[in-house]
Amino acid sequence: MINYLKYTVIVLLIILIIVLLSNFLQDPFKNNVSNFGNMDTNLEINTSCDNLSIVNTKGKPNIPSYQNAPYAMCNKKLENFFDITIPNESYYKNLKKYQVHNDLYSGTAAFDITNLPSKNFEKIINERLNEHDNDEICIFIGKSPLSFVPETKNISSDTFEMYHTGLYLIPKSKCGDFSILNYEHLICTLELWVIGAIFNGISIDIKNNKYKYDLKFQCLSQVPYLFGADNNTYFLMDKKDIVNENHKGYNTHLEYLLTVKKEHIFKLRNHLNNWKVPNNNYILQSFLKDVDCVTGFDLDLRPRNWDYFFCRICDTFCMESIKYLSALNGVDLRYNYDQFISNINFNDVQFIYERVTLIDDENFMKYKPEIEFQNKIIQEASESFKQKHKIDIKKIIHTHHHGIFYLFMKYLLDNKFLKSPIIYLTCNYNNEARLGRFELTSPYLKIIYNKCSFNEYLRIQ
Repeated sequence: MINYLKYTVIVLLIILIIVLLSNFLQDPFKNNVSNFGNMDTNLEINTSCDNLSIVNTKGKPNIPSYQNAPYAMCNKKLENFFDITIPNESYYKNLKKYQVHNDLYSGTAAFDITNLPSKNFEKIINERLNEHDNDEICIFIGKSPLSFVPETKNISSDTFEMYHTGLYLIPKSKCGDFSILNYEHLICTLELWVIGAIFNGISIDIKNNKYKYDLKFQCLSQVPYLFGADNNTYFLMDKKDIVNENHKGYNTHLEYLLTVKKEHIFKLRNHLNNWKVPNNNYILQSFLKDVDCVTGFDLDLRPRNWDYFFCRICDTFCMESIKYLSALNGVDLRYNYDQFISNINFNDVQFIYERVTLIDDENFMKYKPEIEFQNKIIQEASESFKQKHKIDIKKIIHTHHHGIFYLFMKYLLDNKFLKSPIIYLTCNYNNEARLGRFELTSPYLKIIYNKCSFNEYLRIQ
């Protein structure tokens, strides 16, 4: 009996120790802040920066340089930046409001510049410029590859020339030091991000006899150093993440654009906030009537009434920024593009159409059977696509692998799954997301990476 009690006590002690250790070692932000972007600000926040575990639940060190932005809240730089004496619930609520509101990117050291007060945005710029005694900023465009497949270990990420693009701001005196291997002096980035852009408008939600499209994007600014991160570690990541010589960390290309006064960046932020209001739906593809946009030369030969339903992606965000900043510098790019900025290529996934019918409440019921049939075909095609390419479309719908969108749509059209050139897709009509019934014409679908879409953007915007 004594031995039984003795072993029972020992077992209970072991269980107690395990429980205590698990509580101590678990990620203290796991339930509250690692899903920071979707956290309800009305909930009680019990976050503590004391006794952080050495690594988080993903096995990475609990430092923001490893893209663990939630842990960046436990550093003096951010507290000092917002003049916080003692972090409290209000502090975390403000950060929630200012930070990026995406769970997928909750590890990103970034602010949503739409919500971040202008005084704080200006403070970011001024403090970094003061460190280098500068008032002017060099702007680069950075390009981060979007692969056709989620894993790029055996494929160069540049193979398909599809990129996420963003603007990179550097103090003028440090422009010569900036490269894809040196982000040390980066002030911040300006970018447009969204989650889950691929299949909205393909597999169409027609509940309640309505077509709804509500995929909002965000204008954001990555500011790693402010979150206690080292810029180089943050953008270059681990050495094991470097696939080959052409893929060194976050970006594979950086191209110089122009140099501006800091006041112009403040004006740009206000402009982008206003631009976002009528353009706040992410639409991956463009639609062109009768002809595909291949080169700048082809633009000179196009019909004057050529219709172009422009996409709304990170590239158009950069196009708008470059156009606006150039105008502030007294340059009209419509007439000075070749002399001023002649080395910039942009992505565009383009459908070539012959006729289009916009779907609205009045004609929705007429076309509903066709839409339902397309949804059925999409499901069948995705199973066939999975068998051939070993890629489960359904599992990557809410990712940023937009190249798969192109690959799948090409597969759909080349194999005549639709039985006709009619396809229903979301389009950007007068800066509004609309469902269109497109009658496609050869070559149906093109992906480009050249100057054409920027030239055309300048012409029609």
